[in-house]
Amino acid sequence: MMELPIAGAIALFLALVVLLLSLNLTSLWKWWIKAGAIVLTLSGIVVLYFVFTGVIGWASTGAMPERFSLLATRIVEPDKMTGAPGHIYLWIEEVDDRQIVIGPPRAFEVPYQVE
Repeated sequence: MMELPIAGAIALFLALVVLLLSLNLTSLWKWWIKAGAIVLTLSGIVVLYFVFTGVIGWASTGAMPERFSLLATRIVEPDKMTGAPGHIYLWIEEVDDRQIVIGPPRAFEVPYQVE
């Protein structure tokens, strides 16, 4: 299932590159249209960055499954010297009501909070 987001991201990038090249190399359009195409292409690259961070294994900050099996944890405590916040990293597998794994392992990041 991971192939679809990667293929979509690559297709988006290629479409933006072709658009930019066609507008800036062969058209007689005004400079502000060409500048808009450059801004659109750069925006697409930023979108691709966020798409790929969700695909290539970075820990997700999204909602975790309701039922899961915990595989591993890593706790990064807040740094008082630099003021960096702490995080808890969880590697989990989603399970059903009978504790049968129904999805591949995923990494999640939750904020470190002292209660």
